[in-house]
Amino acid sequence: MDHGVPIVNTLVAVSGLILAYWAFSKSPQRKSLPPGPPAWPIIGNLLDIPKDFGWFKYKEWSEQYDSDVIHLDVLGMSIVVLNSLEAINNLFEGRAQIYSDSMGWDKSLVLLPYGDVWRSQRRAFHREFQPHAISRYHPKQIKVTQGLLRHLLDSPQYWAEHIRQQAGAAIMDITYGIEVLPENDPYIELAVAAMDGINTAGIPGAFLVDVFPLLKFVPAWVPGAGFQRKAKEWRRLFGELIVIPFTESQKKMANGTAKTSFVSRSLSAIDPNDGNQELEEKIIRDTASMVYAGGADTIPVTTNTFMAAMIMNPAAQARAQAELDDIIGKGQLPTFADKDYLPYITAIVKETLRWQPVAPVAMPRQLKEDDEYKGYHIPKGSIVIPNSWAILHDEKVYPDPFSFKPERFIKDGQLDLSVQDPEEAGAFGYGRRVCPGKALAFDAVWLNVASILAAFHISSVASPDGTVAEPKFSALGIQCPDKFDCVMTPRSKEMAELIQATAHVD
Repeated sequence: MDHGVPIVNTLVAVSGLILAYWAFSKSPQRKSLPPGPPAWPIIGNLLDIPKDFGWFKYKEWSEQYDSDVIHLDVLGMSIVVLNSLEAINNLFEGRAQIYSDSMGWDKSLVLLPYGDVWRSQRRAFHREFQPHAISRYHPKQIKVTQGLLRHLLDSPQYWAEHIRQQAGAAIMDITYGIEVLPENDPYIELAVAAMDGINTAGIPGAFLVDVFPLLKFVPAWVPGAGFQRKAKEWRRLFGELIVIPFTESQKKMANGTAKTSFVSRSLSAIDPNDGNQELEEKIIRDTASMVYAGGADTIPVTTNTFMAAMIMNPAAQARAQAELDDIIGKGQLPTFADKDYLPYITAIVKETLRWQPVAPVAMPRQLKEDDEYKGYHIPKGSIVIPNSWAILHDEKVYPDPFSFKPERFIKDGQLDLSVQDPEEAGAFGYGRRVCPGKALAFDAVWLNVASILAAFHISSVASPDGTVAEPKFSALGIQCPDKFDCVMTPRSKEMAELIQATAHVD
């Protein structure tokens, strides 16, 4: 069958839509748009959009045009990048009603459009994961972290795989009360595949449909319309992530074998007489999937980044281990009860979040109506991108921002509260879209950092010529270190024995 004519007709129609959309988007108001690189006719700044590490270029443009707000025009769609905490707080906090919409999937708390369903999921999340409430899950976190130490002792060459497995195991247990397999667990494999799709879809400009929404109506078989095909597979995976572990948790509750978890506690709290049981169960089901999604990347990637920082900064590692030895004693493993007495360990976590943030640009928003800011017009429908990288690498706030310096958060042996906290400056998002599980994630990373440093000495692997290559970072929606080799040596024979003994502690 000859598809030539239909394809030509479709491409002509799409070209016409592009021209019409571009012409419609032109207006006198564009003269007052925020500054940005010069745009070409019709395509605008399409060729200027960075394919990776865009946060570097956004910061560069911000400095070049002396503006914390910059504008890009891509086929008539406005992309606005915010490069200062002041601008983000003014818009995302002060004008949250019009800056809280994400670019939208229908079940994800992270990507869900702002509205009643989003608020219901957010409330369900907050009930369980407020900072004062997460201590109920500390025993689960300690148990899986001890398991991580045993795996690192037995096969340290697979340290990155062990860290990812441990993070997935902790979140699956906390969320669903499911204990995963030591390796090749189907729940974790499903979650990893689903999260890879979300991360790719979350890259601003990764697909032309982001900047030209009319293209979502183009048939998937048209060349270049790959987003529809990939999005279909991602939705299938994400749908399975929502349903499969939740159903397993329900089965365990029904047969009386359920462990304490977000799902079991939330389902048990439903009043069967209020007439909304089915809706409440759906909200809990959908929210549970985002408990996993929220930590599936943040926790292991931040821990991997910490590992990179330690082999690059042996002095910081030595100082942290000296603090541990002084406070908890040599040959001991830390617990959350030690947290307030280990400020340098906490400073390492904060500096890791700042130095190489997992999400250098936070979740993009879609502006609900026209707005004005600092005399600039921001059109309705604009994609608004918060550039966390620029904020966390502002040399006025963090001197020598590209160096790993935990001591920047320390003064007189204690945490310096006058230094801007990365947790409040973009490491976990902004405004109403701030990560609701940030306290849980921070605690998980803190325990990993403290436990690994108490148990092991981390060193680099030198090449035959004696040189040591610094770990490199890649970006695919999130920023993470490329896989690198390191040597993990138990700090003492007694520590190795203590780690092994944790296998017999319930």
